[in-house]
Amino acid sequence: MGMDLYGTSGNYFRANIWSWPAILQAIEEAGYTPPPSWSFNDGAGLSSQPECDDLAEKLDAWLHSFGGDIFRSSIETAYVVADDGTLQSAESCEGDTPYQTSRAHLEQFVTFLRSCAGFEIC
Repeated sequence: MGMDLYGTSGNYFRANIWSWPAILQAIEEAGYTPPPSWSFNDGAGLSSQPECDDLAEKLDAWLHSFGGDIFRSSIETAYVVADDGTLQSAESCEGDTPYQTSRAHLEQFVTFLRSCAGFEIC
Protein backbone atom coordinates (compact mmCIF):
# COMPACT_ATOMS: atom_id res chain seq x y z
CA MET A 1 0.00 0.00 0.00
CA GLY A 2 1.28 3.43 -0.82
CA MET A 3 1.51 6.07 -3.49
CA ASP A 4 2.33 5.19 -7.08
CA LEU A 5 3.43 8.13 -9.20
CA TYR A 6 3.14 7.61 -12.94
CA GLY A 7 5.05 10.03 -15.12
CA THR A 8 3.59 11.21 -18.41
CA SER A 9 6.89 10.10 -19.97
CA GLY A 10 6.33 6.54 -18.75
CA ASN A 11 8.59 6.53 -15.69
CA TYR A 12 7.43 5.49 -12.24
CA PHE A 13 8.08 6.32 -8.58
CA ARG A 14 6.68 4.49 -5.56
CA ALA A 15 6.47 5.52 -1.93
CA ASN A 16 4.93 3.34 0.76
CA ILE A 17 2.42 4.63 3.32
CA TRP A 18 5.23 5.28 5.82
CA SER A 19 7.55 7.25 3.53
CA TRP A 20 5.05 9.39 1.58
CA PRO A 21 4.10 11.68 4.53
CA ALA A 22 7.81 12.29 5.14
CA ILE A 23 8.33 13.09 1.45
CA LEU A 24 5.45 15.56 1.56
CA GLN A 25 6.94 17.22 4.64
CA ALA A 26 10.37 17.42 2.97
CA ILE A 27 8.67 19.07 -0.03
CA GLU A 28 7.12 21.64 2.32
CA GLU A 29 10.43 22.26 4.07
CA ALA A 30 11.96 22.82 0.62
CA GLY A 31 9.57 25.74 0.13
CA TYR A 32 6.94 24.10 -2.07
CA THR A 33 3.37 23.74 -0.85
CA PRO A 34 1.88 20.47 -2.07
CA PRO A 35 -1.90 20.58 -2.45
CA PRO A 36 -3.95 18.54 0.03
CA SER A 37 -4.93 16.24 -2.85
CA TRP A 38 -1.37 14.85 -2.85
CA SER A 39 -2.24 12.99 0.34
CA PHE A 40 -4.57 10.75 -1.67
CA ASN A 41 -3.96 8.48 -4.62
CA ASP A 42 -6.74 9.82 -6.80
CA GLY A 43 -4.82 11.09 -9.81
CA ALA A 44 -3.60 14.50 -8.59
CA GLY A 45 -0.09 15.62 -9.48
CA LEU A 46 1.71 18.06 -11.75
CA SER A 47 0.88 18.53 -15.41
CA SER A 48 4.14 19.73 -16.97
CA GLN A 49 7.90 19.26 -16.94
CA PRO A 50 8.56 22.92 -15.95
CA GLU A 51 6.42 22.42 -12.83
CA CYS A 52 8.30 19.22 -12.02
CA ASP A 53 11.66 20.92 -12.63
CA ASP A 54 10.71 23.68 -10.19
CA LEU A 55 9.85 21.14 -7.50
CA ALA A 56 12.99 19.11 -8.27
CA GLU A 57 15.21 22.21 -7.91
CA LYS A 58 13.68 23.18 -4.57
CA LEU A 59 13.89 19.66 -3.19
CA ASP A 60 17.45 19.19 -4.46
CA ALA A 61 18.56 22.48 -2.82
CA TRP A 62 16.91 21.40 0.43
CA LEU A 63 18.67 18.02 0.27
CA HIS A 64 22.04 19.80 -0.01
CA SER A 65 21.33 21.53 3.30
CA PHE A 66 19.87 18.44 4.99
CA GLY A 67 22.55 16.78 7.06
CA GLY A 68 21.24 13.27 7.56
CA ASP A 69 20.59 9.98 5.86
CA ILE A 70 17.06 9.53 7.24
CA PHE A 71 14.38 12.23 7.23
CA ARG A 72 11.78 11.73 9.95
CA SER A 73 8.46 13.49 9.68
CA SER A 74 7.13 15.43 12.63
CA ILE A 75 3.60 14.19 11.99
CA GLU A 76 2.14 13.10 15.32
CA THR A 77 -1.12 11.51 14.26
CA ALA A 78 0.09 7.96 13.75
CA TYR A 79 -1.47 5.15 15.71
CA VAL A 80 0.22 1.84 16.27
CA VAL A 81 -1.01 -1.50 17.52
CA ALA A 82 0.38 -2.40 20.92
CA ASP A 83 1.41 -5.96 21.79
CA ASP A 84 -2.05 -6.60 23.24
CA GLY A 85 -3.83 -5.52 20.04
CA THR A 86 -5.01 -2.11 21.23
CA LEU A 87 -4.33 1.10 19.37
CA GLN A 88 -2.16 3.77 20.93
CA SER A 89 -0.99 7.15 19.76
CA ALA A 90 2.51 7.76 18.48
CA GLU A 91 3.09 10.11 21.42
CA SER A 92 2.62 7.25 23.88
CA CYS A 93 5.16 5.04 22.13
CA GLU A 94 8.86 5.16 22.65
CA GLY A 95 11.06 5.54 19.60
CA ASP A 96 10.91 7.28 16.27
CA THR A 97 7.97 8.23 14.14
CA PRO A 98 6.95 5.57 11.63
CA TYR A 99 6.85 8.28 8.94
CA GLN A 100 10.34 8.48 7.54
CA THR A 101 12.27 8.18 4.32
CA SER A 102 15.89 7.91 3.32
CA ARG A 103 18.02 10.50 1.59
CA ALA A 104 18.43 7.99 -1.25
CA HIS A 105 14.64 7.73 -1.67
CA LEU A 106 14.32 11.53 -1.79
CA GLU A 107 17.11 11.64 -4.39
CA GLN A 108 15.23 9.03 -6.43
CA PHE A 109 12.16 11.26 -6.27
CA VAL A 110 14.19 14.21 -7.58
CA THR A 111 15.48 12.04 -10.43
CA PHE A 112 11.91 10.99 -11.22
CA LEU A 113 10.77 14.63 -11.25
CA ARG A 114 13.52 15.67 -13.67
CA SER A 115 12.28 13.32 -16.38
CA CYS A 116 8.60 12.57 -15.78
CA ALA A 117 7.00 15.36 -17.91
CA GLY A 118 4.26 15.63 -15.27
CA PHE A 119 2.80 12.93 -13.04
CA GLU A 120 -0.34 11.51 -11.47
CA ILE A 121 -0.51 10.02 -7.98
CA CYS A 122 -2.48 6.77 -8.20
